[in-house]
Amino acid sequence: MVIAGKSLASGDLPTSQAAIYTAPVGTTAYVKGIRTKNTTGLTALVELWVKESGGTARSIGTWTGRTLEFCLWVTGDAIVLEPGDAIEAVSDRAGVDYVISGGEEA
Repeated sequence: MVIAGKSLASGDLPTSQAAIYTAPVGTTAYVKGIRTKNTTGLTALVELWVKESGGTARSIGTWTGRTLEFCLWVTGDAIVLEPGDAIEAVSDRAGVDYVISGGEEA
């Protein structure tokens, strides 16, 4: 089956650890890229996690970005999320944008 690429989620990162994308019920999600950009006037600290449904969040990286810098988090193989699995994130400042790209398979 061919899985078309699309934007899975986008917005502003939360300032306390929370899910920014959760694989829907009955769906396997393939996360191919997570782009973050610091739009603030100050340095921002960002951390991302993968959390299996009902499990413990596992850190996949930390980034400190200066004003207007961006970071592409996933390269190579996709992060595969089963239904209920999530990508979680936190930034120490409001104003860090994100876009998650990939595909979903029902």
